[in-house]
Amino acid sequence: MATKSIPPMPIEEVNSSIARVFRELDWKDARETLIKLGEQSAEFLRAHIELEHTIPSPSKALDCRRQMWYKAHGTKSDRALPESWILAAMTGILTETIWNTVLTFADPRLVPSPLNTLDLGYGVGTPDGEFRNLEGAPLVEMKRRTGWPFQYVVEGGVYKEQENAYAQAQDYMRAAKRKWCLMLFSVADHSFYQNIMRKFKRQPGKQFPFFYVEWVEFNRVYSQKVTDRQYGTVELVAADDPPAREYGINNKLLEPLNGEWPCQTPDQTGGCPFIEKCLKQGP
Repeated sequence: MATKSIPPMPIEEVNSSIARVFRELDWKDARETLIKLGEQSAEFLRAHIELEHTIPSPSKALDCRRQMWYKAHGTKSDRALPESWILAAMTGILTETIWNTVLTFADPRLVPSPLNTLDLGYGVGTPDGEFRNLEGAPLVEMKRRTGWPFQYVVEGGVYKEQENAYAQAQDYMRAAKRKWCLMLFSVADHSFYQNIMRKFKRQPGKQFPFFYVEWVEFNRVYSQKVTDRQYGTVELVAADDPPAREYGINNKLLEPLNGEWPCQTPDQTGGCPFIEKCLKQGP
């Protein structure tokens, strides 16, 4: 019988140590750290935006290849980017600096350290950090989600509900030669999210979580599927004509022909920005 893999730190300890920071920390003790965060925010944001981004992106491994072709060829989108998304993107990036502070106070083992950009073969990617005080220096990836997507990952886990994030973690672990990656999800607006969940689930007194953590273990077979797909995407994106539209739902495109178009699914980032051109192009 195969032995079960043991994460570098029990997830219950990770969860409780983070919760303890918010529950017990006297934020006056963290004042200097918070001031430094404020001073470094602009530089952090600039550095993050200036990171080299390639197509295909490690965070979009399962997105439709036709959409990636449009992006790679500088195709004008069919709709303007919602103004609120710009603020969401900026605050999402800055949230990482806050979480780095929280993890530092949570447990000495969870002090995150920066990691250099990784050569993924088909492109490059930069993980959010690594835990050098844990055996094997596991990686950490931080994600910020709105209400229902956050609730789904809490209920169903990263692989089932956020497979693009799962694929990204696998890609990073392959390139960095790591066995584990801690996925840390936070909800964008907890008060609004909790109010909706209390009403929808008819639990008026329940305290719903504002963060979710899960250890993702390196899966060599799955990772190879993602890598093969990414190299295939590179070839398709370089072609003169757009590739075929991909079918699937919830971005589970490693399982072909399994449902509706993700581009027409309302909760998938508002739909594909090239949907009109795509429909004119045909299947």
